[in-house]
Amino acid sequence: MPEKRKPDKAKNKGNALKNNLPKEPSQKSKFAPKRNETQKAKDRKLISELSLRGWTGREMETHPELNHITYRQINDDLIGIRKEWAKETNIDIDEFKARQLKRLDDSYSELNDSWDGSKFFLSSNYYKDAPDAVKKKLDKIAEALQKIGNHNYQKIAIEAIKEQNKIMGIYAAEKIELKDTTIDFTD
Repeated sequence: MPEKRKPDKAKNKGNALKNNLPKEPSQKSKFAPKRNETQKAKDRKLISELSLRGWTGREMETHPELNHITYRQINDDLIGIRKEWAKETNIDIDEFKARQLKRLDDSYSELNDSWDGSKFFLSSNYYKDAPDAVKKKLDKIAEALQKIGNHNYQKIAIEAIKEQNKIMGIYAAEKIELKDTTIDFTD
């Protein structure tokens, strides 16, 4: 009579581990009832909030407000939510740059108009009751304002120009390749 072979412990060790894993009894049926659109939207909102908090699909399955749907439905909702997020965040960079440049151009035009408006002549009627020394100083100030205007408008305009240059990439770093990098200190 041939001897019975003993099973190889090394081969079956992995199977024994797999078989000994605790199986959680699922309280949900394999085939969950279909949800209407309002229930699906409510579930997706909760799933997206939980996903943003770092919950996994398996953890969401244990959430008390999601006990009416299966893990598969949660996973399908997660896939749909991620697709919606990708659509919402997908913007055309060139279109965005063009809009920003247009806004800056409009702001720059308004700033120039305001700056031109600040170049006014201060009428002596404003300070007719002032002493003569004060009138002379105010006349000099009024004359300067008529020539240069309020310099604060120009400061803001320069900032708008800098922002335009950043958007256009004018100040972008350039990679420079060095040809001869050896230095001889023996000379």
